[in-house]
Amino acid sequence: SFADVPENSPHFAAVEYLKAKGVISGYPDGTFQPDRNINRAESLKVLLLGTATSLESESSSQKISFPDVQSSDWFYFYVRRANELKIVEGNPDGKFKPENPINLAESLKVILLSFKAEVPTSVSGDPFPDVAKSAWYSGYAQYSKEKVVIEPQDDGNLHGETQMTRADFAEIVYRLMYIRENKLDAFPLSTNWPTFVHPNDHYAVKYPFSWLKIQAGTHMIFWRQDLHNKQMSFARVFPNSDCRCGCARCAG
Repeated sequence: SFADVPENSPHFAAVEYLKAKGVISGYPDGTFQPDRNINRAESLKVLLLGTATSLESESSSQKISFPDVQSSDWFYFYVRRANELKIVEGNPDGKFKPENPINLAESLKVILLSFKAEVPTSVSGDPFPDVAKSAWYSGYAQYSKEKVVIEPQDDGNLHGETQMTRADFAEIVYRLMYIRENKLDAFPLSTNWPTFVHPNDHYAVKYPFSWLKIQAGTHMIFWRQDLHNKQMSFARVFPNSDCRCGCARCAG
């Protein structure tokens, strides 16, 4: 549906799913701008539409006290309803700051609150190496990890400080909607992985988007490059191999 989210994009399924549900829409130029940071106001629109939450206030006289959110703003009803449901709160200065970006840790909290997830109030261990069990969002991180709503980065950490892009935010919302719609315990990670079908050997295999598919002679290699440790090649020459590369050992 969007020119900048092709079928081989890791977020293609999520974006198409949310668009079909009427949760997201693109820009007039036909793009989705997946790599653009999502702000606090935009995130609430996605959440409330994704959870089919009515924007009607429980009280017709209900108003919000954020001085930077006016009734004429396009996001006014989203902010008002989210604040009423205690999904979001203001900043220490009393403002909502709708244009501010939202990071991963904050996103997990508002998303899971919107979905009314049963988030643990405490966890027995550190959910990720960089998320201590005492962290304010450890319960949200633990729940998201168990439900396969999020995945660690290459270094094994969560990096909760990472600012969320439109595609990343959409991916989390999509996975929770998918779990709920299909009555699953967790998101099946391989659901939207690409599939390789061998033309001669009569087999098919799914592989993660981050893996490379490499033709090596008569073999097909699926390789996950270790970017964290700056791995450059999948090939390795063992000491007892028949090496003829011209190195000192071969020359000797």
